Order: sequence, then structure tokens, then C-alpha cells
Amino acid sequence: MKKTIEKLEYQCCFCAKGLENNILTFIATTEWDNFNSESPSQQFWSHISCFKKTLADNVPLCFTNLIEK
Repeated sequence: MKKTIEKLEYQCCFCAKGLENNILTFIATTEWDNFNSESPSQQFWSHISCFKKTLADNVPLCFTNLIEK
């Protein structure tokens, strides 16, 4: 019996549209000031442009060359 790998589909956590390209994943961690291996965290996916829209204008990003125009 041949196994097939199912294609996982993700959606942007800001606009809820599907993700195919220009994808960003980020991890939110609680209790950062008391961080340890058991600190609750969650991974999110978004379009780079959607993520950038949520940030203040003065927040620098190291991957600005990847941001959708």
C-alpha cells in the first residue's frame, strides 16, 4: 500500500486567507521575563505584509527585502 503525504494548508492569522508564498511564522511566548522550557508558547503563520501592517512604523525588521509590495 502506497502512502501519500497530505498537503497541509495554512491560513494567515490576520486576514484568514490561504498561505502559498511570502509566509512568515512567528512564535509568541508568555512569561518571557521568567522564560523556561515549559513557558507557554504558540506558533502563528501570516503573510509578511499582514504582519508588517500590525507593527508600528518605527519597528525595524531584518527581512524588509522580503516584504510584499
